[in-house]
This record gives sequence, structure tokens and C-alpha cells, in this order.
Amino acid sequence: MGTFSIKVNKEELIATLLVNPMEWQEDSTSEDALNYITEFGIKYGILNEAIEDLIAQKKWDQKIVVAEGKPAEDGIDGEVEFFFDTEVNLKPAINEDGSVNYHDLNILQNVKKDQELAIRTPPTEGKPGKNVYGIEIPPKPGLRAQLVAGRNTVYTDEDHNSVIAEVEGHVKLSEDYIVKVDTMYQTESDVDFKTGDLDAVGDIHVTGDIRSGFTVKATGNIIVKGTVEDANVEAGGNVIVRGGFLGTGKGVILCDGDVLVRFVNNQTIKATGNIHIEHEAMHAKLYAGASISIDRGNGKLIGGVTAATQSVEVKEFGCDQNVKTIISVAEDADMIGEAEQLNSDIRNIDEKSEPLIIKLCGIMNQVM
Repeated sequence: MGTFSIKVNKEELIATLLVNPMEWQEDSTSEDALNYITEFGIKYGILNEAIEDLIAQKKWDQKIVVAEGKPAEDGIDGEVEFFFDTEVNLKPAINEDGSVNYHDLNILQNVKKDQELAIRTPPTEGKPGKNVYGIEIPPKPGLRAQLVAGRNTVYTDEDHNSVIAEVEGHVKLSEDYIVKVDTMYQTESDVDFKTGDLDAVGDIHVTGDIRSGFTVKATGNIIVKGTVEDANVEAGGNVIVRGGFLGTGKGVILCDGDVLVRFVNNQTIKATGNIHIEHEAMHAKLYAGASISIDRGNGKLIGGVTAATQSVEVKEFGCDQNVKTIISVAEDADMIGEAEQLNSDIRNIDEKSEPLIIKLCGIMNQVM
């Protein structure tokens, strides 16, 4: 070992100098140490003040850092900002009074055509560094975030950093990070407290039943594999109920197209188009902008109000128990419904006023 000894770490970013006091000459200077360092090949990050202090303070047998390299700055990974909730948490909304609304679970996220769904920030390349030998250290570039335009979506730029909706529908992010817009939403089972109310742009396919108290709305068609109870169903297209529509009279189906249902019991259907009931309707309120038909199976129409603007076709209507069954064909089926409602209101008023009239007559008799 000579007067000086240099060690460079594995990363070649730190160089230390050790002075051997046994070989030290009184006339040696910091310039001698500097020359030794440069002859060793160290060119970058030399700490002149540290070298001068080492000689001046005679810090023998101490490893003094005399050069420091500059580490590379690795690039930053790219990121994707989604303009919709990427995870469905199925948490009920909280009302203003603090109560929990189990009907509002936000299970669907509707989007419009050309709506921006996601934007990707590209990764950075990073900045190079240098080791103590003056050799450049390349940075590790950032990773490109995954963003894939899936069904009914499209990129808006050549670098594929922005995705928009190609159609109206509801958006979701798949497990493999593909952005999709579906024009039909399909439930796994019933519409109940697991799903909350549904309000979709496009079609809805319910694989089970629609339970009482829940609402299903769609701008397109609604297909129900099971039955509809005391629920509200509103469609911009057609409504198809494979099972029946039954309850206590609180259920309503409204649609701008046709309605096809197996049977109806004590419920209300209003359709801009046709209403087709496969088997029977009992004590129902049916209003069609075109025609109503009950022509399969029993083909029975018993009780309630049935009104259409074009035709009403049934195999059998009414029954032996003198159940009031109203069938009307007129230019405006809504007018028939409104007239029936007015008659019902008048009957309610008469029923409520009758005891008052009796009481008033009794008072007048006492006075006379």
C-alpha cells in the first residue's frame, strides 16, 4: 500500500480515500492526493474541499469520501384518469335526514355518445446520471399505463391516450382494464335490495323478478324473465315480461312501445303501442295507444278498465259474479283513463259526504 488508497463502491457512485500514515511524507499536499485520484480514473464529482480538509486535518486511517457520482432519476410511470367509478361498491346512498336509501346503489353509470371516459398520462423517460468515472448512467424509463378501448368505445388520438364512448349506454371497467360501454344491462338475478333501483341508458334484461317497491327504467327495451310485483317499470322501447304482472294494485308499467306479458292481475299498464297479454287480465287497468289483445290460453278479461285507440281482442270477458268490466275503443285512450279516474274521485267524494249529509239532516229535523 502506498501513501493513498482509493475504494469505489459497487454502484460506482462513491469514492473514498485513505491516507497511510506510515507512507505519508511531510511535503505531500492535497494536490498530490488530487493527482492520485485523477490518475485512478475518477473524473466526476470530485470533492476538492473534502480533500483539502483531509490533508489539513491529517485524518489518517479514515475513509474520506472524495468523489460522488450522480444517480440516474428513473422515469415516472404513466397513469390513467377515469371519469367514472371503476369499482361498484354497492353502498346505499344516504338521505339528507341521515337515513339509508337502499334503492339507490349506483350500480349503473350511464354515459352519452362522445363522452370522455378516460385519459392517459404518458410515462417520463427519466434523467441520466454519471458515475465517479464520468460514465453516463442511463435511467429506467417509466412504464406505460394500460388503457384499452373496448366494446362501443374509441380512441381519439394517435397515441391512444384518450377514450370516448361511441354510443349511449352504461360504462364499466373490466378486470383486464378494458373500458366498455354496453347498451344492455343484465342483472344476475332479481331486482331487489341487492341491486336497488335501475335506471339505464339502453336496454335492461332482468334474469329474475322485479320485487315490490323497486323501479326499473330504461331508454330502450326492458325484458323480465320472471314476474313483476308492485313495482314501477318505465321503458322508452318495449316491455316483455315472461312471467306475470301481479300485486296489490301499486304496480305500473309505462312504455313508449309495446307490452308483452303472460298475465296481469290488479295492476296498471300504459303503452304508446300495443298491449298483448298471453293468457288473462283480472281487475287490471290497461291503456294502449294502439291495440290490446288477450287471445291465447284462457284469453279472459275480467274486471278493471281496458282502453285502446284501435281495437280490443279477447276470447272471453266478464264473469258470472257481475264484476264490472269496462272496455272502450276511442281515439284517445288516455282520455278514457282520466274519465275513469274522475268517476272514481267522484265516488270517493260521495262516500265521504254521505255521513255528513245524514248528520246534517238529523240536525235540521231537531231544529224544526
